[in-house]
Amino acid sequence: MNTSQSTFYRQSSRAGFTLTELLIALVVVSLLSAGLIGFMLDVARGIFWGTEKAAISEDVRSFTMRLAAEARSSNAAVIYSSFATEDRDTGSDRRDDGQSGDCLVLITTEPYPDTDSPEHYTSAAIYFRTVSDDDSGVGPVYRIEWKATSASNYVNASDNTLEELLASIAPNDEGDYQVVVELSRGVADGRLFTNYQQGKITVVNGEILHGNNAQEVTNTYNLSISPRG
Repeated sequence: MNTSQSTFYRQSSRAGFTLTELLIALVVVSLLSAGLIGFMLDVARGIFWGTEKAAISEDVRSFTMRLAAEARSSNAAVIYSSFATEDRDTGSDRRDDGQSGDCLVLITTEPYPDTDSPEHYTSAAIYFRTVSDDDSGVGPVYRIEWKATSASNYVNASDNTLEELLASIAPNDEGDYQVVVELSRGVADGRLFTNYQQGKITVVNGEILHGNNAQEVTNTYNLSISPRG
């Protein structure tokens, strides 16, 4: 072997990596990868949380603004324990002062045909929450609207109770009703609406949920509404 060949072999042997060096490099790369993955997961969770929180804020804003506006234009608010037919078919089903329920009815009446004539129902907005069967107390909030298309469709309040009107609007529990809040949990005794001062003030106290089982994002809202009477 000449001198040039010997030099080549020595350089080739020095150009390689030992097993120890390879193991150390592998550990370093693994640690960097784990840190990068953790960072990306934190970023993803932050984006998810921010997006869901923004959606909840929009739900709260639209829901409470709509309720407040309809309450101001109504004459009375009545609360029932639930929207189930058997919970809203008689006057005794109405929740008393300080009691809570998951069904709120905002009613508008006016005398017809003259100012000294009997009161007639002219419109009603029904908000109710259904609860899932898994004991989580969570369920969507629905809305039903009834409005007399003309004076000839007004319903005489002297001849018809509110419960009879509700039976004509929603004769049973089933229906393709509008969802106004996708998921909500009642805070007041597990219910969404509470009656105060004999229907003069209704407190809406709930918690809106977004996200999933892995990361649940919530926000609590509290609103007091008062019909004009």
